[in-house]
Formats: sequence, structure tokens, C-alpha cells
Amino acid sequence: MYLPFKLFKLNFCTLILINSILCYNPSERFLHNSIIIDDKLLVFSGYTNKSYYYAYYTSEFFYLDLSKSFDNNNITWKIIPDNGLPVSVYHSTVVSSLDDSTIYLIGGFMRNKDTLNYDYSNLVYTYDYPTSTWSVPILGGDSFPPLHNIKGIIDKSGKIYIHGEY
Repeated sequence: MYLPFKLFKLNFCTLILINSILCYNPSERFLHNSIIIDDKLLVFSGYTNKSYYYAYYTSEFFYLDLSKSFDNNNITWKIIPDNGLPVSVYHSTVVSSLDDSTIYLIGGFMRNKDTLNYDYSNLVYTYDYPTSTWSVPILGGDSFPPLHNIKGIIDKSGKIYIHGEY
């Protein structure tokens, strides 16, 4: 009787572990960003509470696989482990390179993930989609102040245009 119980316990714990890794249930959020690449809806950061004054910042980075059918009442989100955003950010924009290999995270209210203090040391981050790595690009040209509540678009030559801002 002892051995079947141990096997049941092992199977139960294994299923819970697999479920927690493969199935992710993000909290409600607003002021986040999203982009579609390779039939995946990628979601970046935002606030995780409906109340603006009692919101929690997040650096979560997760996706929904759009190539598979899903039930709107039971959506299977998947978190991208160990590759969360370098900062907690909201009111920013994301733009994909022409070949979808690089995602640019630009502007917004950026907060240090550890201290939650505003951190504008880098106003642009890049995510290399094939290798799942974040980096800070070296930018040339004029500097610009932190931009909030912006939208971006890229043209056929690879030039990114930003509009909005306050």
C-alpha cells in the first residue's frame, strides 16, 4: 500500500509542476503592450490591477499561441521564463523589425524591477526573438527625453516613427 501511495504522490506533484510551467494565468492588466509575431500574441508588462492608484507594476512577458484554437473562457497563456522585461514598463510602445527577428521596446514609464524607482537610463530595449535575449542597443543621432503614451510604426526601409507622447 505504501508504494502505490508514493507513486500517486509522485504523479500528482509532477502534474502540478508541469501545469504550473506550461499553463500561465496572467492577472488582469492595462497600459501594457502587445505584438503578433509567428502566430504568437506577445504581451509586455503593464499594470496588474484595474485601479490606477493601487496598481502593481510588472515586467512579465508572455504569449498566446494563435496557431491553435482556444476557448475565450479558458485561454492558455504561456510565460516566457527567465526572459521577463529588463524593466517594469507601461505607456510604452513595441515595434517589430521587418523580418520579425527583433522587437523594440521604446519609451514609457520605466521602473527598476527591484526598487520600483523610475529608471530612464535606457529608453530603448531590444529583444532578439530567435535567441530570446534582451539587450540595450547603441543609438546614434539626437538624444530624446523619456516618452510616454506613445505608439510606434516601422516603414519598409526599417525607420521607426513615434507619435503621441506627453
